[in-house]
Amino acid sequence: MFSYTNGNSLGDGIRKDTIRTLIVDDDRRFRDLVKVFLAKEPSIRVIGEAVNGKEAILKTRDFKPDVVLMDVRMPVMNGLDATRLIKDEMPGVKIIILTVFDLDAYKERGQANGSGGFVLKKNLHTDLLPAIHQACD
Repeated sequence: MFSYTNGNSLGDGIRKDTIRTLIVDDDRRFRDLVKVFLAKEPSIRVIGEAVNGKEAILKTRDFKPDVVLMDVRMPVMNGLDATRLIKDEMPGVKIIILTVFDLDAYKERGQANGSGGFVLKKNLHTDLLPAIHQACD
């Protein structure tokens, strides 16, 4: 899907081989941590943030990310329900569940709802980049 050697760019300054990413988490400090971490990866660009599942759906419609990093437990609408609704409406969007809870039920429901990956927040630095690139291959 993505060619990491192509140097062409889009009008907004984003290379067309860049993985456009939306971060969804109700914890601002965690979103900031993820943004700083992903900023070191030239093939990934954070294009937006959302604080709950309902906002994630709206921002996915507006920003059209390639990948959504989705927390599970959030106010207004949880990430598992938002994953299902996003995948129903926009099946090409890749969603990776990014959570602190290592629960088989979350993994299974996330997968059933269309997520393409599951990363524990404690393993962010080792598992997130491979999960993003694998989801986009």
